Amino acid sequence: MPAGPTAVDFALKAIELPVIGQQCSITVAPTPDDSTVIVTVDPPAVPYPLRLNVNLDERDGIIGVTGITGSTTFETNRTGDQATLTLIDGVPASATRVQVRFKKGDDVWELTADPTMGAAITLAVPSGETDHFSDQTIDWVLFTAIDANEHVVDAGGGLI
Repeated sequence: MPAGPTAVDFALKAIELPVIGQQCSITVAPTPDDSTVIVTVDPPAVPYPLRLNVNLDERDGIIGVTGITGSTTFETNRTGDQATLTLIDGVPASATRVQVRFKKGDDVWELTADPTMGAAITLAVPSGETDHFSDQTIDWVLFTAIDANEHVVDAGGGLI
């Protein structure tokens, strides 16, 4: 049988599809322990070179992305069935907004948040929408910091 996707393949797809877009200037470099892959995105896809570390885990021969870290320090918290994302030290100064996506059940929700440093962003299904998975908790969160020209200037996220 042919070899399956590698850790580098998963890291590339984790950044290429949900964060930057396909066929952008992306380079990928594994680290010695194979649990982290360094992904660098170069202009013109971003205003300046953007380095993201993609954390991976392999269990029973299946590779999965467990986290993405850029320059923004963040934390996720869960209290009961409520989860939050906090951008601890804030996002890059050029960011004008933060797009946040999170998965609850089989649904992925998206919201726009103010990039205020230290403010907890509540990860909740928007009011007026039907939460088909009200009995389930949020699995993961991904944020992208976006500048006034609609370029991604940072990203991060992980399993909750």
